[in-house]
Amino acid sequence: MMAWATGAVLIALFLMPSQTFPRAKDYSFLVEALKDPLKDEAPLYAFNTFEEDFDNGGHQVDLRFLNDHPTLVRNIRKDLGGGEIAWRLENSRHRLLFVPEKRKKFARLYEDYCNDVIHYILQETELDNPYVKIETLLQERPRLSEKGVTVFLVHNLAKEVVGTYVFSNPVQKSLMIELSRKTFLGEVGSYSTNIRLRENGEPEFTWNRFTIWQTTAKNPFAVLCVPAEETLHIALREHTHRAILEQITPETLQDTDDLEAIVEDWMTVEEALVGGLTYALLPDFLKRYAMNLSDSLIEEDLESRGKFKQYQHLKRAIEVIGSVGHEKAIKMYVDHPANFRNSLI
Repeated sequence: MMAWATGAVLIALFLMPSQTFPRAKDYSFLVEALKDPLKDEAPLYAFNTFEEDFDNGGHQVDLRFLNDHPTLVRNIRKDLGGGEIAWRLENSRHRLLFVPEKRKKFARLYEDYCNDVIHYILQETELDNPYVKIETLLQERPRLSEKGVTVFLVHNLAKEVVGTYVFSNPVQKSLMIELSRKTFLGEVGSYSTNIRLRENGEPEFTWNRFTIWQTTAKNPFAVLCVPAEETLHIALREHTHRAILEQITPETLQDTDDLEAIVEDWMTVEEALVGGLTYALLPDFLKRYAMNLSDSLIEEDLESRGKFKQYQHLKRAIEVIGSVGHEKAIKMYVDHPANFRNSLI
């Protein structure tokens, strides 16, 4: 199974007509609160139960840990009676952990901000609202809706990976150890979908019924653009799925590298479209309701995003959408995703 997720996008400030805005709000306090770069790393609550699945990143961390701790390996060899030992990964499981957002005034204001930005973006794009609710998450293992997508707001987000390893010697004596690690993800927003093969060999997409938005980041601008960006990702993802399926061949399904390349290519296209739309639509909202947001924060974010491969088409997408308009760009992607992709290359 293959999965992918999305991060934050970039925008700049321009002035647009005012008649499309939701009710007036002053988000100056929100901007000031977001300037605090400190993130709490406790208490950590479980978002979901452990899922058994191979995590290559976690496995590589385990290998580095074993290489960096030769004393542990020597003790394992000693416990097994000395001599040559072999090992295997018996089981790998992972789950998400979160630190709840305990600043009540901040949490209420950020919920309002998310609702206002979502309303504005959907009104401008005429896309359907994918959400059933927005919730500041305070308790473990929330119940997920069977329809639509729930937004969970958290202060900080982490991933816990547990690997079970079995060490053995030639006479079949064995010893089992577990290596567990928790890593803070640094993702302000993400929405994951998966591609898998049915029993008949046909590819099929599945998607999460939730998206998790973090209320802290090094650059406060990253937090402010999440509601716009993730809403666009979710609303447009079905068309990305269609484009991927149209490019998959029976030969592709036999080669994981080819399949991953197709998915990665289309995700960079979706990132470019979402980034360009955010750039075109959100700035006037921020200019009016977050007037204390410094332009330098936007410039810093733009510069940092340019270092990542997933945003390789963003500059060109901003040019294309600035030329044809956001309505035509969305229609192009909905009708023929390949046409929008071709405009970027």
